[in-house]
Amino acid sequence: MREIPRWRREIAKIVCTFEKEMPSSFMNIQVHILIHLVDDIEIVGVGNTRSMFFMERFLKVLKAFVR
Repeated sequence: MREIPRWRREIAKIVCTFEKEMPSSFMNIQVHILIHLVDDIEIVGVGNTRSMFFMERFLKVLKAFVR
């Protein structure tokens, strides 16, 4: 847990580097979620115990029915 602040700084630097070097189409939700995963790990522990990925996938299925 004491490494969380270090990872927060490192991930912010990595995402900034991605924004500078990669095209804007590269910056999607998967890159942005890195920032929030560190916060979730700090708050509740391991990230897979409180993941929303399954819900996001299910919402994609529901969205296909609406179109």
